[in-house]
Amino acid sequence: MPDNTTVTVSASRSESVTVEVTADGYLRLSPEFSRDHFSHDRCVGLRLDETSFVVMPVTPVTPNALIMKQRSLAGERSVLIREVWGDDHPVGTLEASWMPGRRRLVLKTLSTPPASGEAGSRAAASAQNTPETTPQNELQNQLQNEHSLTSEEHE
Repeated sequence: MPDNTTVTVSASRSESVTVEVTADGYLRLSPEFSRDHFSHDRCVGLRLDETSFVVMPVTPVTPNALIMKQRSLAGERSVLIREVWGDDHPVGTLEASWMPGRRRLVLKTLSTPPASGEAGSRAAASAQNTPETTPQNELQNQLQNEHSLTSEEHE
């Protein structure tokens, strides 16, 4: 008699992954992870707050998507994320979480945001010049709300 056992993996279970962010602002992903989660070599990125960053895969027809480039024959991918995250992005090897249910890679740095300086004043100035409501602002607000709820669940 055949075994009809079904194995179910929870969509809310996150996968831990190591990524690298260079000083030049490139996000580097392993070949396996890129192949499994960023199959179209396109993504969008968001900065949720001073210590949280998100990268999400998108389809090739998505306007304004960032294009991931192949760095090696093995398939390692990189994408210039500095333009989205700003000049005060994290640098180095970081632990990130892939959230399969929401199809996003979340990077959370342990460093505290800068109290003052050029990066802090630039962020404050851009926040004051933000249009009232745009689709990008709505998406960022939705992601921040979901991120807050997810953070509370894990604590």
